[in-house]
Amino acid sequence: MAGEDNRDRQLMAARTVVVLAILVLVVFLYQVRSVIVLVYIALLLAGALRPIVLLLGRRLSRMAAAIIVYLVLMALIVMLLSFAGPQLAAQVRDFMVALPDLLDATVSALGVVVAWAEGLGVKIDLAAFGEQLRNELGSVLFGLLSLPVQIFQAGVAIFAVVALSFYWIVDREELLDLLFSRLGEPRRGRARAIFERCEQRLGTYVRGVLLTGLIVGLLAYVGLRLLGLPYVLVLSLIAGTLEIIPILGPVVAAIPIVMVAITQSPFLGAVALAFWFAVQQFENYLIVPIVYRTTVNLSPFVVLLSVLTGGVLLGIAGAFLAIPTAVLIAVLLEELWPADRS
Repeated sequence: MAGEDNRDRQLMAARTVVVLAILVLVVFLYQVRSVIVLVYIALLLAGALRPIVLLLGRRLSRMAAAIIVYLVLMALIVMLLSFAGPQLAAQVRDFMVALPDLLDATVSALGVVVAWAEGLGVKIDLAAFGEQLRNELGSVLFGLLSLPVQIFQAGVAIFAVVALSFYWIVDREELLDLLFSRLGEPRRGRARAIFERCEQRLGTYVRGVLLTGLIVGLLAYVGLRLLGLPYVLVLSLIAGTLEIIPILGPVVAAIPIVMVAITQSPFLGAVALAFWFAVQQFENYLIVPIVYRTTVNLSPFVVLLSVLTGGVLLGIAGAFLAIPTAVLIAVLLEELWPADRS
């Protein structure tokens, strides 16, 4: 009897230790979540660039191929910044200075829409709407006071992501051997195959996102220039960047475009909205099926739920990482729980 009580106490103590260890691990992971996000993004970037490194690696060493790929990538970024950076910085400054006036002009222009809606019996409190927008704008402008710090933090984060992805590509095989060294065959080969498939799917997804953002940004630049709108570089950058967030990103990108256009004239605002709708249709029916056909095989419900959940947990970074995470989970379910399993 005493022996059984002793075993029960030992079992309870062991369970308590396990629970406490799990809680400590959860707290630790929460505290270093920003580092985890950076590592996650670095792995996504490495997965997107690895096929190019492998292609060059047929004639060069892995290190030399990785150095060439990253030097070319950085050279392209530097060329782009040197070409468009000064003009973009000037437009960003002018846009932020003019934002309060743009907001007032937008609210005034919306008076036409309000009058039309009231003619149909729909009551809209334009004053309350404008006041809410001004309050939101005030918080945004207040946050811009720390913009230099945010730019510095973003620069450090970008450098960390690039460095981590570079060293992952260079030392990938050794790191994977170390990661799966505790597993025996055939579990080691199985785990390696699952990792390879996840990396391939996620790398294809990231390349697709970057390509889609580039195409949409260029389309926005050309279209908005033809419409004669100001701040074209800023609006195009917003449009291309927000493509990383499915469903919600394009909707948010339409707000500054229509806001700038409607301050020129209500008709131009309607034309800009129609143009952006046409761009989205072009993306949805031509770009997305080609780019995402083999990667994001998820329903719109799952995509939207993933984006909202990621956004609530980690903000913009979470919204961007939501779809790769959903793809990763889908691949793991396909591999570990196949559909034909009895």
